[in-house]
Amino acid sequence: MIQYQISPLNPNSHLFEVLLSFKSTINQSYTLTLPAWLPGSYMIRDFAKNITEIAAVNSVGEVIELTKTDKQTWLLQASDEQVQVRYQVFAFDLSVRTAYLDSQRGFFNGSSTFLQVEELSAQPCQLKIQPSALAEHNQWRVATGLPREKGTEKYQFGNYIADNYQHLIDCPVAIGEFDSTEFTVEGVVHHLVFTSKHYGDTQQLADDVSKLCQHHINLFGEAPFKEYWFITHLLANGFGGLEHKNSTILQASRFDLPNAQKSSERTENYKTFLSLCSHEYFHSVLQLTKINNLPLAA
Repeated sequence: MIQYQISPLNPNSHLFEVLLSFKSTINQSYTLTLPAWLPGSYMIRDFAKNITEIAAVNSVGEVIELTKTDKQTWLLQASDEQVQVRYQVFAFDLSVRTAYLDSQRGFFNGSSTFLQVEELSAQPCQLKIQPSALAEHNQWRVATGLPREKGTEKYQFGNYIADNYQHLIDCPVAIGEFDSTEFTVEGVVHHLVFTSKHYGDTQQLADDVSKLCQHHINLFGEAPFKEYWFITHLLANGFGGLEHKNSTILQASRFDLPNAQKSSERTENYKTFLSLCSHEYFHSVLQLTKINNLPLAA
């Protein structure tokens, strides 16, 4: 396995620390690269600019030279059977695309955070998500569509796994003291996660979003995943979404959510938020249905 470990190094400075470890062959060259794209989005980006420090060592702590060949690529030559690369990522973009960290919450897309070892990109990956060392973050939890290793429970910090690098970067991660609600459609557990405080009616949300999910599953004939995650950044103003393998990252205004004191009211803003959930979920079901070669409903 390619092993990754990520931790909130300094929330006030918006820094994650990542440790990448892999078995190597002596004297073989390896290429480390960060994508200039992310799943579900179709623009060339410059995620590598946010890597602020990077260094590599072998199994006994001897420095391995890193040669930067372009804005997002480093070359190294292994000196023994283990390589460890430690680097820091500046995370201060509260969008659906990149990474963010402060004293209230954290979030990252793998494509902006995890270096790929190109020669080993087909190997399975293990991701260890570490909690913050700060006592005030003791209530933080984890939300991600990545499969959990045995011993790591839902919403816990711990070990997560991916089939390969592409799988790893297609499952964003949110951490923090977030609000979460679950509902089940056709045996699939769906999670509604909001990464900041709100006063919306979560039961109304679950009822309405579950109907949308049921419609799309009926349309394509089957739910192509074991669980699904709606992860939403709530801001004073904001709107957007990005679909992933079995999750979506959304951005919305706190005022878009239904009012618990007016349970029968569906404002235009709330209907727009529901349409966003529907749009991104439709993409996920459609893409995985095609990949799995499932017959489409007539």
